[in-house]
Amino acid sequence: QPVGLGLLGNESQENIRQLLLNFQSTYADYQNIKTLMVDKDLNEIALIKDLLPVSTVLLCYFHIIKRLKEHISKLPIDIEQKREILNLSRQLIYSEDQDKFDINTIKLKQAAAHTTYWTYINQRWMNCIDLWALYKLKLLVTLLNNTNNRIESFYRVVKREFRRRSKISHLSEALTMLIPSKYHL
Repeated sequence: QPVGLGLLGNESQENIRQLLLNFQSTYADYQNIKTLMVDKDLNEIALIKDLLPVSTVLLCYFHIIKRLKEHISKLPIDIEQKREILNLSRQLIYSEDQDKFDINTIKLKQAAAHTTYWTYINQRWMNCIDLWALYKLKLLVTLLNNTNNRIESFYRVVKREFRRRSKISHLSEALTMLIPSKYHL
């Protein structure tokens, strides 16, 4: 479950580093955090591993599927082939054990043989399966979460309220309305 909330003007490496340092100084038990979930921002992952070395970093399944869909949509193949490749990609992600993962890898490689998709998967995803393959994550503390959708949904509400109020001085008011009082410092 979320243990912190940070709002950044942009996601520069320095801003993320400062956010994590502020989090460490505010949350005394930060070293007890077992798992963090992020999208696939390699700079963000490197900073987290540097500043929270005992925590495991995982990739949000929603963001994984989103990126795969974006890549698949650009392939010069028919819609049925795209659906098959996406379905096989999902099967790969949700493989329950190493054997099923290996079988699904072969199936996906064969289905994508005449496209650039397998090269993309192999170069961008197969080198970090510990961050996303379900069978690798089964023993980790995730509280059955494999996406950060609840947090993303909260941020959409914050942005909507902020835009509605349209002044930085009202941001605190908007956040106070959205976050239960037990979480206020």
